[in-house]
Amino acid sequence: LIDQFERYGERLSILSMTVEQFANIAEIIGVILVIASLIYVARELRQNTDMMRVNASNERLKRDFDIVANLLDSRNLAEV
Repeated sequence: LIDQFERYGERLSILSMTVEQFANIAEIIGVILVIASLIYVARELRQNTDMMRVNASNERLKRDFDIVANLLDSRNLAEV
């Protein structure tokens, strides 16, 4: 009976060590996933910023084109 308890104790120590190792591995995986998600968010923010700059540039170009088109129309109207 004592021999069985000793074997059971050895199994428990191996099991607890395995749980501790599992916890350490899970913590490392968690850190890696947090870093990966931060990199993903940074890339998305950079992409969004680039798109906003392109849209602002397009709006500026469209506004300038409209001004030039209005000036050309006005000159044609003035000649008539």
